[in-house]
Amino acid sequence: MNFCKYLLIVVLSLLFVVSCKQKNSNDKGLKIDKELLDENLIKTNTDAVLLENKLIDDWIKRRGIPFEETPTGLRYIISGKGTGECAKPGQKVTISYRVELLTGKLIYTSEYSANKVFVIGKSDVENGLEEGIMMMKQGQSAVLIIPYYLAHGILGDFNEIPPQNSIIYKLELIKIE
Repeated sequence: MNFCKYLLIVVLSLLFVVSCKQKNSNDKGLKIDKELLDENLIKTNTDAVLLENKLIDDWIKRRGIPFEETPTGLRYIISGKGTGECAKPGQKVTISYRVELLTGKLIYTSEYSANKVFVIGKSDVENGLEEGIMMMKQGQSAVLIIPYYLAHGILGDFNEIPPQNSIIYKLELIKIE
């Protein structure tokens, strides 16, 4: 939560500073230096991603688990042989799952609700979940650490997942159709 407060303060401060800055112009009204605004927003986002990656790296280091990482920042471990080919966009998949925060708090689980069924690339699931599933075969299990920017973003899911929180999926790919 401290991270969220920090980021909110930084973003609001940057917006305040940029909005107060006027460009001398013959035009009436306030002119915003778009280049400065873009630079500040890029720096703020970059800093947020770096901080999030450090939190994830620290979590992994404390547990001593050998996670792999994709270029997008998804961390994963896939286990089991599985059958067939890896899942692809357009295929319907069924997974059993547990979703936790980095704090260990259980958020969602198929033990209390149904297994999740969706079509890869045509559904409303986390980008990081789809990315991880496309590396899996039917019958395999995985642990995915999905950074907030591949999960529910800076706003969270407006339910159980708070703003800017990475999530951990522990899942089994039950079926690929």
